[in-house]
Amino acid sequence: MVMQEKHSIFADFKKNVVTIAGHTEFNDLNNHYTIEFWVRRSLLAFQSRVLFSDSALDIYFLANGHLVFASNTGAGASLTSNSVLTIDSWHHVAIVCDGSNVTIYLDGAVDGTDSDPNYELPDFDTFYIGNNSAGNAGFAGELDEVRIWTTSRSAAQIADNLDTPVPVPATGLLGHYKFDGIGQTVTDSSGNGLNGVLGTTAFVQIKDPTRIDSFAKMGWELVSPNGGFLKIGLPFTITWVASGKLTKVNLLMSFDGGTTWKILAYKNTQ
Repeated sequence: MVMQEKHSIFADFKKNVVTIAGHTEFNDLNNHYTIEFWVRRSLLAFQSRVLFSDSALDIYFLANGHLVFASNTGAGASLTSNSVLTIDSWHHVAIVCDGSNVTIYLDGAVDGTDSDPNYELPDFDTFYIGNNSAGNAGFAGELDEVRIWTTSRSAAQIADNLDTPVPVPATGLLGHYKFDGIGQTVTDSSGNGLNGVLGTTAFVQIKDPTRIDSFAKMGWELVSPNGGFLKIGLPFTITWVASGKLTKVNLLMSFDGGTTWKILAYKNTQ
């Protein structure tokens, strides 16, 4: 039996980066957009990048643990979170621009707002996750579930969906990076095909971050066993953590390496 894994990417404050390049669809964000991600910091570092684009945006941490969202458009504009994102804890971040205001949400609650016309994001066809374009401002920690929307998500939408999977297709979802799978390709799970790569090329290099088991508080977390093979006929214990929004969890098994799946067990969570 094969157990499926949920991954995040881990960067170690060196030159690790994910590159999403050459997709002109991102040029259409303008001043109505939402950017979401789950993040776990493992090290205090000055200006460690989460998302970066030379011509559009810069999302990074200050050494004191506050998150900054900065626009590189026109005269530029920036907004700093009111709260500190603690070390070694998972947090959900959403940044919403509704045309005239930008709001940072931390774990579903408003954590800062600003008004400035320079938050518009044109020319966004190439961006980097976990570093800047020069490769000298690496993030230290884990990132998961990066979502980019062409709509200004409401506070209710953010709170209701931050810890649950997104159905595909989803209206306004332009790019969705879960970092699951293997190989160099970072698959866009939105269905739009806006894929990226680990590092900066299609070939393995030192700039590649590492895919590891994710424990972001997303929907359903398989704690153990997580990945690998189990021997039929031997007893084993399955441990998981489920979001309070889920009403039922199905456990699936595969006897052919993941080509087909059957329900092994289920549990009502409410």
